[in-house]
Amino acid sequence: MGKKFTIKSEDKAAFLNRLEKFGVVVDTFDIQDNKLDKTFTIEFNTPEAIKFVEKAISNSKGIDQTKTPKNVYTDKKANGGNALKEVENPKDVIKLDVPLFIRLLEYAREDAKTDMDLHDVAEKVIALSSKGQVLTMANYDSMMTDKIQEQFNPEDYEWEEEEDPKIVSVNSRMGKDSYVDCDVLTLSGEVKDLRFDLISDSIWEGYAECEAEDEDFTYKMGCMVGDWGSDGYRIVDIDKDSFEFFKK
Repeated sequence: MGKKFTIKSEDKAAFLNRLEKFGVVVDTFDIQDNKLDKTFTIEFNTPEAIKFVEKAISNSKGIDQTKTPKNVYTDKKANGGNALKEVENPKDVIKLDVPLFIRLLEYAREDAKTDMDLHDVAEKVIALSSKGQVLTMANYDSMMTDKIQEQFNPEDYEWEEEEDPKIVSVNSRMGKDSYVDCDVLTLSGEVKDLRFDLISDSIWEGYAECEAEDEDFTYKMGCMVGDWGSDGYRIVDIDKDSFEFFKK
């Protein structure tokens, strides 16, 4: 024997997402929307599905299950307008022109990934049809906007921060030459072996600059130098903290 559950409409997305995590497949055509009391009703027929539904509700504080209410209206002709009669929910009626109708069929066949996608669009179509107007292709973007934003919302992803170029290691012995070979982590994430040559006219009291370049950037950093007489200056140490790069 099946069991019916009545949930507040505002909790529908959370409820269906929770069931999806439990592996319970829901056909949106089995969902009955109760517009008068802003709830929806769905019935499950297997003990296993019922168990998971009850677990989904009990584990989710945000999902509010209500008692199934009777849909009523006031009969103004009876008892001074105080008599209540049980009625069926009014059927949702939508009006579409042919181009929009064909486009929605294409969306259902080619673009929608889950039943929830179809259900979301159906709700938007119903909302746009609330005043009985004929919907056209001019309304299509309004039907899809939230879904597109949801698919490409950057907040749903963990973006890796780009790391600035830096010196990874020194590959040549200090104090031997007027250049030094270093492994450099470049902006592209690639590690390159670059040769930093001493800029001779930058020498000042034992401190100078050296530079290297690749096809895209020029790299500079400070270095300590020593005077080897007629052989010129040699790099004896580097200042990694002064490392910087410039776009060519």
